[in-house]
Amino acid sequence: MRLGRGAREQCMAPTDYLKLRGRTWFVRVQIPPHLWAAAGGKREYVKTLKTSDLNEANRLKHAYVAAFQRQIAGLARRKPNVLGDLYEKALAWRDAMERHKGDVMLFEGGDEEHPYYVTDEFLSQISDEANEFLETHGEKAAAAFYKVAKGEGTPLRGPVDTWLASKPV
Repeated sequence: MRLGRGAREQCMAPTDYLKLRGRTWFVRVQIPPHLWAAAGGKREYVKTLKTSDLNEANRLKHAYVAAFQRQIAGLARRKPNVLGDLYEKALAWRDAMERHKGDVMLFEGGDEEHPYYVTDEFLSQISDEANEFLETHGEKAAAAFYKVAKGEGTPLRGPVDTWLASKPV
């Protein structure tokens, strides 16, 4: 008998979502990288099944997998707020970059031909934050943060909200 594509996807291997630690089986569900921050830095949900028997672990794992997947779905629903905070921070950096454009922080080696601008320092800090966001929110969010903070991009949320507020009803 051949299984259809949907049926094949629902079949689990005996050790899917399971991890053996010592002689005890644990159920484990990975959290997508872009939701790690929303999960408090957790990368996976893990729960002991308190059994050394693989068959028993397979019987017990399904309820935990379903519960963990519901938790992940809940994190995903709250995701826009987390990303909104990133964009607010990026906009604050962009405003600071604009205010201090051309301001010299110091002259490297006392040479007036090689100034170190305040915005150079800001760019260094923005880059550090973008690298942190890369680890916690993924490449797309980190790249968007970096572009907005440098003034090379604008999140649509602000302009769309402004446009909607000005539109007559």
